[in-house]
Amino acid sequence: MDNQQAVPSFSSNVARAQEIYDGLDKDFINKNKDKYLSVEPESGLYFIGDSREEAVEKANKKLPNIVVFTRRIGSFEKVAMHSSLQYSSPNNYARLF
Repeated sequence: MDNQQAVPSFSSNVARAQEIYDGLDKDFINKNKDKYLSVEPESGLYFIGDSREEAVEKANKKLPNIVVFTRRIGSFEKVAMHSSLQYSSPNNYARLF
């Protein structure tokens, strides 16, 4: 029998990242409004930065080579209207949600 675990789909990872974001305390969101949140959906770990790059960098230091999903806290950015797969970053492990 094959012991490989199924790899979650992109859409299920985005949904899980959104669940984690939606579960954040309102006071936490108000305190960190307009900062950036990078979420690793499988572990539930998240990282905050003043910029997308800072949040992703913090995540990648702790979780190298793991895809994280990043969004602005409290509001959407116009760039988020574009497909997350289109988001280009110097880091290949960052996606918007």
